Amino acid sequence: MEGRETSYKGLAAETFATDYKELHPLWVEKHLRLLCSLRRVFGNDIDKPIILAVIGQMMFQHQFRPPEVPDDQNNEGGRGAEASLTNVESISSSTGIPRETVRRKVAELIKSGYVERGRKGRLWVTGKASDDLVGSTGQVTILISEMFAAMAARLVKAGRMRIEIGPGQWPPDRSDCGQAPRIGRKDHGSFPRARSKADE
Repeated sequence: MEGRETSYKGLAAETFATDYKELHPLWVEKHLRLLCSLRRVFGNDIDKPIILAVIGQMMFQHQFRPPEVPDDQNNEGGRGAEASLTNVESISSSTGIPRETVRRKVAELIKSGYVERGRKGRLWVTGKASDDLVGSTGQVTILISEMFAAMAARLVKAGRMRIEIGPGQWPPDRSDCGQAPRIGRKDHGSFPRARSKADE
């Protein structure tokens, strides 16, 4: 699997380099939309989404289930994982944002209801943050979708990839496509399988 993923990355990098003039404007445009969306949500403060992302990443990495989520909503996580969550010191170390700045902005995120603090300063993201960031998550979905479509089209045309679409696989039933994966909710969807020459 690791070798196959490496070959996929190679295809993407090669395609981006080969068609840079066509793909780069699309990449920049979608990123600008995402950054502007985050800037609006966080009151012109780009440090806050970075801090929130670090906190959320540690939650997913350790499958932490916040107290607000009933036990029967997500059986994969656990309360005991709180000790593995991040704190102000770790966020500062990993992002390069000064510790005092992180401390101040975490306090503001807590006040806004986006973050909660547990024992020993451990932090986690709340469902309110997921709900309020629906628009920004939608921009991420658009970015990934359009970049994948543009690259896949070029790879298919060049004979480097083929896309198999099974019965009932497309279009997927994704009425909530573009929404933030709210804490405790599992999103499912059936998508076509893209294959490259590395699969053969």
